[in-house]
Amino acid sequence: MQSDFLQTSQLEELRKKAGKRYLEFLRVPAMSAGIYTLAAGATDPQSPHKEDELYYVIRGKARMKAGNEDHL
Repeated sequence: MQSDFLQTSQLEELRKKAGKRYLEFLRVPAMSAGIYTLAAGATDPQSPHKEDELYYVIRGKARMKAGNEDHL
């Protein structure tokens, strides 16, 4: 099995070149992963998904509302 190690700076450059907020960089049968970027103060325009998600904030702060719960 081959392992690829990616730097967030590399992924961010690829995302910018694609002109999109989201860049998927991994897809296997059990999961996928991508980098998603929002400007400071922006609201995420996505709708809820059917799949579970994990968010990891690399820079800045995030606020997330899940159901009636608000998380800072």
